[in-house]
Formats: sequence, C-alpha cells, structure tokens
Amino acid sequence: MKFEVNEKHPRPSDIQLIAHAMEKAKPWGLQPELAWSLVTHFKTYPNDPIEMGVQVALDDWDLDD
Repeated sequence: MKFEVNEKHPRPSDIQLIAHAMEKAKPWGLQPELAWSLVTHFKTYPNDPIEMGVQVALDDWDLDD
C-alpha cells in the first residue's frame, strides 16, 4: 500500500490508513467486505500492526495497486 499518513491531520494515523483503504473500496461498493476482512484478520492475528491488517484486507479484494 502506498499511502503516507499526515502527521498534522487531526485523525490518528491508523484511522487515516483505514479511511484510505475504504476510499479504494468505494468505487466497487466493497467497503463492508474490506471491513469484514480487516476484522477477520485481527481476530486471527491480534498483535499485527494496523498496516498489515489493512494490506491483507486490500489484497483479499484485489484493491491494492
């Protein structure tokens, strides 16, 4: 995933990453599927960093560049 968080943005960096992923899913209406993949990943791997979970969720739905 090629996304840099904006440290001056009021949203926490983790939320920025999730919002970016949701925007990538939006054109295909895959936001619920992306959220499901993200939640499922963290149920299985609760100690993974958020970047890993977001990347896996994007990959699950072929949404990454």
